[in-house]
Amino acid sequence: ATDYYYVAWSHVGGNWVHGAEQHFTTLADISGPDIYVANSGVDAAGHGHTAADPYQTIVYAVAHSSAGNTIHVAAGTYPENVTVDKSLTFLGANATIHGDDVSRTSESTVNGSFTVKASNVIIDGFAIDAPSNSGVLMQGSYTGEVVTDNVITDNGYAVNFNTGNTTVSYNKVAYGPSFSTGVEANSNPGNTLTFTGNVFSGTGAAAPADITVIGNVSPQTSDVTVTDNTSTSGTTLIALFNVDGATISGNTASGADASVIYVGGNDTDVTIKNNSITDSTTAVKVANDFGDGPNSNVTVVGGNDFSTDTNGVKVADGAYTAEETVDATNNWWGDASGPNDPTSADGSNPDTNAGSGSAAVGAVDYEGWCSNADCTPVVTGTCDASVNLLANSGFETPAVTTSANWDEFPSGTAGLGWIVNWLYPTSVTSGRPAIANLE
Repeated sequence: ATDYYYVAWSHVGGNWVHGAEQHFTTLADISGPDIYVANSGVDAAGHGHTAADPYQTIVYAVAHSSAGNTIHVAAGTYPENVTVDKSLTFLGANATIHGDDVSRTSESTVNGSFTVKASNVIIDGFAIDAPSNSGVLMQGSYTGEVVTDNVITDNGYAVNFNTGNTTVSYNKVAYGPSFSTGVEANSNPGNTLTFTGNVFSGTGAAAPADITVIGNVSPQTSDVTVTDNTSTSGTTLIALFNVDGATISGNTASGADASVIYVGGNDTDVTIKNNSITDSTTAVKVANDFGDGPNSNVTVVGGNDFSTDTNGVKVADGAYTAEETVDATNNWWGDASGPNDPTSADGSNPDTNAGSGSAAVGAVDYEGWCSNADCTPVVTGTCDASVNLLANSGFETPAVTTSANWDEFPSGTAGLGWIVNWLYPTSVTSGRPAIANLE
């Protein structure tokens, strides 16, 4: 049998320098590292090596490529279902231009789907429309996949995968009536999953969530990052099940008739910070609705905006480690008076609060909320039970110079920064001691 080799040479400093080599078993397979596809092309040997003389279909280009090739797909419509069985990079006409960027020009539109059966596959800059199918399907013990800068519309799933070390970024997912869900990692997905910069919109779908991660009960999926995504789809932005180690930060969602961030069961070490969630039913829900098990070490701390939501944080019964609370301090609940929490003995800290902000429901520690959207805490939470008040005049303005100058508040009054329970009875109006119990 005859073997063929493609050898890359470059002219440097007056000398020819030997570069990369590729091995082929048939002459028809020979190409450089770049392969070209356009509607005007020809699917035959001798074509596809230049933009001026491309192949006609993506499927033919894949069949006549080698691992490591880049397939450039010109603007046009490609009614194809593409199976990718080697490590390839696919660049559409809008490669590197984010899916929601108005500067995008004519699209490389795939009326079908990509099915990935190899590691290190990149799909960048396409419009993908596959009614009732997955726009991109990646199943198997593969790693290193990247789906980025695409516009995905009217699919059964936008992206469906269980591969590891996978990134789904800067795509625009526009729901139509055929969608069943957005981006889903399921069936024991691998670890190190990144979802960043995606935009979800449209209201025609019955999608349960924009992004869903479903790991095994044991071992859980680990190292999940959900950052800087935007959703106006009216559904859950991110749902986690059986995940150990997740960061959910910098996301924006509004108008959801659901729980925007759903910590669904058997999730551990989940950090939720600096998200803006408004006009929604529940910003963050910690639940165990499907019996995966209680969650643990969930922190909702630092700069989250829950203004105009019905519920800011809701912890369902049996959804969290017994005798513990979800730390939800230093968040903006929509009002300087803090969250609304009229229910006593539900495990929250404080026990109740007559705030006008979004509600805190269940075992939520919210003591230490923000007084404005810039997140300046007004209630400091933990305090020393015995403090010299006169030496700490910053508790009240104007500064206190004698014990008699302190205003009197009933024990348990909220929103004061420090809540003072005087050792002396309330009938004493002067000469109070400099030492008081602090709640």
